[in-house]
Amino acid sequence: MAKKKESKLSFEEDIEAHVESELKLRPEDIVHIREKTGTLPDSFNPYGKKYSIDKPHFLGDEPPCDQFGDGDFKKWEVINDGDNALTPVYFSMPKPPRRTLIDGYKLNKDDQYFRRVEVPRKFALIEQKALQDLSEIEKSNRQDTIQGYKFYLRFWELVQEEQENLKEEIKWLEKIWWWRTYGYWFYNDGEPVFIPPDYFDFLNFYFMQESVCYPEYRHDVRRKLCYAWYLEDCTETFKSVDASGCAVKDKEGKYEMEDLGRRLFFGDVEPKTRRTGATHEAVHKILKGAITNLSYFATIISFEGDSARSYYTDKLLPAFDEYPMCIKPMWEGNRRPKILRLDAPPNHYIVRGLRSSITYSDSSGLFKNEGKRLNGVLNDEQGKGFNSTADIFERWHINKYTMSTGMGVNILKGAYAKNPSTVEQIEGSGAPYKKLCDLSNFYVRIPIKGQTVEGFARIFLPAYLRMEGYIDRFGKSVIENPTERQVRLSPNAIFAKSGKGAREVMQAERDSLLLTNTPEALELYRSIRRKSPFTWSECWLGTAGNVGYNLEIIDKRLAEINKMRSFEKPPYRMGYFYTESGNLGDRVFWQDNSDKVKFRMSINISPELINQREQIEVWDGLSQKIVPSWRPINGQRFTLGCDPFRNLKAIDAKNISKISGALSNSRQSDGGIAVLREYDASTDGNKAKKDWDSFQPVCTYRYRPPTQEEYFKDIFMCAQYFGAMIYPEQNVDAVLEKMFLWGFGGYGLYDIDMVTGKRKSLPGRYNATETNQDMVREIKDYIEFHGHKCNHDDLLNEIKSFKGVEDFTRLDLKTAFGMALLGSKSRYRELLGDSNNETIPIDGLF
Repeated sequence: MAKKKESKLSFEEDIEAHVESELKLRPEDIVHIREKTGTLPDSFNPYGKKYSIDKPHFLGDEPPCDQFGDGDFKKWEVINDGDNALTPVYFSMPKPPRRTLIDGYKLNKDDQYFRRVEVPRKFALIEQKALQDLSEIEKSNRQDTIQGYKFYLRFWELVQEEQENLKEEIKWLEKIWWWRTYGYWFYNDGEPVFIPPDYFDFLNFYFMQESVCYPEYRHDVRRKLCYAWYLEDCTETFKSVDASGCAVKDKEGKYEMEDLGRRLFFGDVEPKTRRTGATHEAVHKILKGAITNLSYFATIISFEGDSARSYYTDKLLPAFDEYPMCIKPMWEGNRRPKILRLDAPPNHYIVRGLRSSITYSDSSGLFKNEGKRLNGVLNDEQGKGFNSTADIFERWHINKYTMSTGMGVNILKGAYAKNPSTVEQIEGSGAPYKKLCDLSNFYVRIPIKGQTVEGFARIFLPAYLRMEGYIDRFGKSVIENPTERQVRLSPNAIFAKSGKGAREVMQAERDSLLLTNTPEALELYRSIRRKSPFTWSECWLGTAGNVGYNLEIIDKRLAEINKMRSFEKPPYRMGYFYTESGNLGDRVFWQDNSDKVKFRMSINISPELINQREQIEVWDGLSQKIVPSWRPINGQRFTLGCDPFRNLKAIDAKNISKISGALSNSRQSDGGIAVLREYDASTDGNKAKKDWDSFQPVCTYRYRPPTQEEYFKDIFMCAQYFGAMIYPEQNVDAVLEKMFLWGFGGYGLYDIDMVTGKRKSLPGRYNATETNQDMVREIKDYIEFHGHKCNHDDLLNEIKSFKGVEDFTRLDLKTAFGMALLGSKSRYRELLGDSNNETIPIDGLF
């Protein structure tokens, strides 16, 4: 039987006609379309309906390829790079659209830089007209005051009336929504550059009231927010992790990932530098979330209620107030509501808004938001105001469950938490925040769940990046001395007038305070270091560091060395050792070479005193037989400590060879070598310990050659040149095998068994926890008594970054020096019958 045709109401066609005639360009309309279809209409796409933004993916902890490949755009970006304490994260970037569609395509390269989009004049006039109309109504009836929703309704009534005169403006608005949703491309200095959607919105529409301006484009902020963009939609985790959750590479040295089909990150945690805009970026994140999503609830929480209210009233509301009406959703109330409700008032039934809201928590207490659903959270300055770990963690765990279902497993769509903070004394209120950061390691995941322990990923940018006055025309940080082109294109910038880069300027202030050396200057120095850290480690170290090293001695000496280097007179030479024939065992010579820096040497030795050795026979404790060997003459003068790296697979050796020198950019360790000049009674016999010129490192090496064998040759050539006894780490058997096989067994420095008085079976020491603790104590004493005369800034920087014994695995030069100090305590040389009074003539230090 045929279905009976349903009759229509008498006014139904009128309603349908009215709906059909509406523009459907209000923020609420566009958000509803996106929620219903999962995308924006093809007509909105400024790059053509076939173009889409590729989802970013994790690529590894080292560069997967050249960043530009054979193209003109970056194939990947990286965060947390260049810091010994952090593992870098490399992630993919999308492919650009057709070049002619990218903003700035036709401009000269010098003129290709970021420019804010201009709101069309007609939209601005309609805003003005809407306010005039409402003002006239208010004048005739003071009870009928201007409200947010009235302003909104009148604006869109006028747009509806004028739509025939707004065709170009409507096309502009559609493009803006696409860019705010998916991202934006522009030409920057000849390069197509992608800006993630949040950064596009921040740069163009977020007004900073205290600065009375909009943000300026910063390359490093873009890089950071590209990483946040990746995190926000990340569903991949490491396929293999060890018992502690640390990611494990496969046989080819790569991380294998698996897609869990659900979001894995609640947000990010960022120890920040003061006055770089991190708080504004976080405020914008929750604001944009609320004004572009349905039923999005956000709050601001700070270490005290007054600060949270200040961020809301002084940052968020003024920024919302300045958004152009064409993209601003309906809101209830006036320009300064106590709660920003993005909806019509309860007594208004004709239209509804996004039903989102933003407020602040007037107390930093633990249970303020318990039971409420949250999508956006700004936890600001957690590194300042808490006295116990429980405060931060219990509060976050409460908020975590308001942002997810399934006890934190299923993160709500669009949910994101920002955790920026400067850090005060790590010994006090900063400790809980540090722990939060430690438990937000991208490379440590909870098995099966796939999240980091706290659900965040950590982000760090050094203070000398994004520094005001040291940004070139293209938004890139001027770190070192500016180039001629940078000066020419930005002649009025501070960097152009001074000719200095940000890092040099900031370091000069630190150095000056250290050299002043008054209590007031040192207190200011410590404050600057905490609030403007150059490295991740500087965020957390107190006056003496976690392990008791006197960092002020280290930093003062680094300042002195930096000053020497600024005059191109460093206290060391750079180069390498070689033999004329190329064969190990022949005479060894030194070659100055600043382009091929393996070693730094801070002592001159007379030519007749190098390569002093004699032929003997020694007992090989590995093969259990006597073998011929060389032994240094006067081996009591120098001790060589070494920290070998393990052998590489063929694929790893190939990758390392591409790096062409210096430190490896993978997370595998480098080779470490340190030569200690032993105490010399002939020069220091009548001096106080702190006045000694001896008992100092005179040669340092942190390098990863393509093969382990080349590293071993560097050890033995260095030892032969100085006549140094070798005190190796026994964990890598190959160094001991080569020592005896290549005829250097007589250079081995043994410990003496304290029970039998005999030497132990093998030279050196096995590096275990007890050895590491011994090295910490020896290095601490060295810094206290001799650090002020150390000539090796590479070593001092590693000691400075040290936080605990677990760091020995990444600080290869520091470990080698620690081994040299331990070897120096050995009494084995007393058994060799050498004269303890013989010393080495030295021309002097540089």
